Amino acid sequence: MTLLNLDSKLLFNVLYSSYVLEYFTKREAPNFLKKCCRALKKMRMIRLVVPAIDGSTRKPDSLFLEAIK
Repeated sequence: MTLLNLDSKLLFNVLYSSYVLEYFTKREAPNFLKKCCRALKKMRMIRLVVPAIDGSTRKPDSLFLEAIK
């Protein structure tokens, strides 16, 4: 899988990735996350939605809202 090469001057307040991370290999995932972090402005937010490994049926948005309380 090829990762996007973004302009290093382009920074974001929020990055959102839904059901993407699980498609990266164990070797690719850290690189993807590092690139996400580099694309964020300081003290901003990254939101990753991945399948629940515990079989939870809760919606990702409810879990996210709990996490930021």
